[in-house]
Amino acid sequence: MRAPGNWSLSIGRWGGLDIRVHAFFVAFAVATLYLCWPAPSSEPAGNLLNVALAGLGLLFLSVLVHELSHWLVAHLLGVSNSAIVLGPLGGYTRWSFPESSRAWLLILCAGPAANLLVSLFCLIGLFLVEGSFRVMPLLNPLEPAWVEAPTTLAAQGLRIATWINWFLFLVNLLPAFPFDGGGVVAAILNAARPKSISRRGSEFLFWVATLTAAVIMAVALYFWKHNDTALFPTWVALALLAVILLVAARRDFEVLVPPVVAGAEPGKGDLPRKRRQTWAPLPTDGLADALPSPDIEPSAAVSPAAPRRDADAEAEADAEADAEADAEAEADAEADAEAEEDQQVDTILARLHVQGWDSLTREERALLQRVSARYRHRLGRPS
Repeated sequence: MRAPGNWSLSIGRWGGLDIRVHAFFVAFAVATLYLCWPAPSSEPAGNLLNVALAGLGLLFLSVLVHELSHWLVAHLLGVSNSAIVLGPLGGYTRWSFPESSRAWLLILCAGPAANLLVSLFCLIGLFLVEGSFRVMPLLNPLEPAWVEAPTTLAAQGLRIATWINWFLFLVNLLPAFPFDGGGVVAAILNAARPKSISRRGSEFLFWVATLTAAVIMAVALYFWKHNDTALFPTWVALALLAVILLVAARRDFEVLVPPVVAGAEPGKGDLPRKRRQTWAPLPTDGLADALPSPDIEPSAAVSPAAPRRDADAEAEADAEADAEADAEAEADAEADAEAEEDQQVDTILARLHVQGWDSLTREERALLQRVSARYRHRLGRPS
């Protein structure tokens, strides 16, 4: 998953890698414990609290395995890492931008693949512990069968670990940000058409995310109409997931599209440059008619104060010419600076698509915001 790197707390360093926990994970844990906390009059409900504690611990370890897999593959491919941030649905690994789309795909697929392997190993372990059990209810991502009469504490832990890792595998296959599947789609687009990632590719990703959110919301409505009575209703979780997808897609769309659509030619890699003001030469026909006639007497054409006025006018004209030259030089310098910024946008947008807003430096974020505001202004849109 590609989660925001802000609002996170460092829990230590391992081999120079900063491991952090996002505030969303803490909020999710608090909400889970609150919902599962037993009422004073219900002693048997304590088992639900134990399941919640075990589930949170296994979720933390599963997300850690997911993100360390991203980190390990990136490290093997020579891509540097600085930190991993753990969230309830995955996390975020801060790596430098890989040069090839193949490296992107390998790094992005490492996390879900690790969760799938852990889930399979847990299923094998559960088979060895229990001998026989129903697999399909355990692999239902919408209605987990955690407490289906487990024989031992080990069996209960294996059930929870199987479902959590299976769920993380499936949710990170969603072809939309902030999950790994969205980055995979972006990497495939970039491999097929390198320039499309910052042009039509950005709009394509937005509509894929919107369609995915709409499907998830439809499933949420189905559960809502069928009287979902779970402790935490499935339809609520699905609706929240759809909102997350829409918010992430909208944020990327607002950042990416304004600097892209403003006059860009389809298929071109460069953004449109600022047009400089040019002036056509004035026609010379009739110019002689506008000049003083040679038949006019000098005394009539030029008054005694004319030399001073001419000198003042000449000085004023020189000052205006200097001001115009300075303004033109300043405009040229500004246009050159904007052109240089435009050339950097494609690379930044490609990294933004795959790794997210938090992979950008403060300077890169400011550059994107300047370019976006500039093209909004040219299109007459509000900033």
